[in-house]
Amino acid sequence: MSREKKSSTLCFFKDNARVKKIDYKNKGWNVKKINSEAVKKAAEIVGGKQKLATIVGVAYKTILDWTSGRSGITVGNALKIERATNSEITAKEILPSFPWDELNK
Repeated sequence: MSREKKSSTLCFFKDNARVKKIDYKNKGWNVKKINSEAVKKAAEIVGGKQKLATIVGVAYKTILDWTSGRSGITVGNALKIERATNSEITAKEILPSFPWDELNK
């Protein structure tokens, strides 16, 4: 499932068809509260923070910010980390405050 972000709306797509659109700010969900320990574990699994940065497509400093809790993470990047770790670390572990169950409704 891929996603597209416009302002406070997340659109989720599967096979080029929109399956869910969520306006998360109006629902009061905090999608920026990150579990930095989960990101640290993901970095260990893939072989280090630099390798994780390369896989996810972000700067090394971004990984440092995530692992220190200085900045939040997007849902899309949390999903990329899940894929990179073969689901050993899930996006739900990284962003526990995101309403993952809403995507299945």
